[in-house]
Amino acid sequence: MSMVICEVMASYEEGGLENHFIALCNGLAELGHEVHVIVDKRFRDRFTSAVTVHTTDFTRVRIHPLLLIDLVKIVNRIAPDVIHSHAGKATRLMLMVKPWLKAPCVVTLHNLKKHKALYSKADAVIGVSRGVLMGVNCPRTRVIYNGIAALQAPQGNESVLNKIRGMGERPKVFAVGRLVPVKGFDLLIRAWVTMDADLVIMGDGPEKKLLENLISELDLAAKVHLMGFVENAGAYVQEADLLVISSHKEGFNYVMAEALRSAVPVVSTDVPAPNEIIPAAYLVPKGDVELLANRIEWALGRLDACNDELAPLYAWAADTLTLDNMVKETAEYLQAIVTEMLGSSR
Repeated sequence: MSMVICEVMASYEEGGLENHFIALCNGLAELGHEVHVIVDKRFRDRFTSAVTVHTTDFTRVRIHPLLLIDLVKIVNRIAPDVIHSHAGKATRLMLMVKPWLKAPCVVTLHNLKKHKALYSKADAVIGVSRGVLMGVNCPRTRVIYNGIAALQAPQGNESVLNKIRGMGERPKVFAVGRLVPVKGFDLLIRAWVTMDADLVIMGDGPEKKLLENLISELDLAAKVHLMGFVENAGAYVQEADLLVISSHKEGFNYVMAEALRSAVPVVSTDVPAPNEIIPAAYLVPKGDVELLANRIEWALGRLDACNDELAPLYAWAADTLTLDNMVKETAEYLQAIVTEMLGSSR
């Protein structure tokens, strides 16, 4: 049954959340649903022609009365069957104006949150992992893992590819993400002191200078490589022998999905969603440099065995961690909420 879906994102930055939102909305429209999005004007041209775009100024403070009035007017003009908001700001805004809206409000929680009382006001909450839903007091919850589009060969940046392929015969270990404290790249670099492998870190951010200094201090320039921001970095994971996630906190890690879809083993700290998907032998406690180094060395010393052990997981990821599956599961869940709360006549 076709639905009128109002998707709301209040972000005005670029990143994984924004790419998820755009891909989901385009996918829902491709399934035949009437999809309306409310976004900041910078995202106006990021959707297919099948998606109706409504813009407002989300740079205004969160409780700006004109922003709240604008949202109520837009949503009531759309008259959706269901409203689906993403992340904290959009969710807070939509739940504030919920008394003036007729459709059920569904929220997708993308990251771990300290204060989760807000989500009890939603009609349903989707989590991108079981971990992000812990402590959420809502009668209707559902885990829908993020999915990625069909894998493509790395292209568009020959200098990056040439540098990776020119590193020599040592194993190549990849890590991908913004250079921020929560990603734990400083610990990962410290774990590399005794490692006989190349560490390739793709990403940019405020910790770049600190990490460069750490690499110099530990004399690791020959085997730790900061590549900077790389467009479509996940495509390059196919070049890796191993992926490492060293984060202190995650909601869902896209590069994990890209690695598993590429049949690349993953070693991770004990964070969602890796700790829900990857076997326990490949997980280490957060913040422990020695155990992280030991587990990486263990994996590098038995890569063929790792790939044999993880073959069923690779097959599961190929079926489950796909964009098509994520869109399908989301559409089915939104339809179930509409049917339950508004009746099958809608």
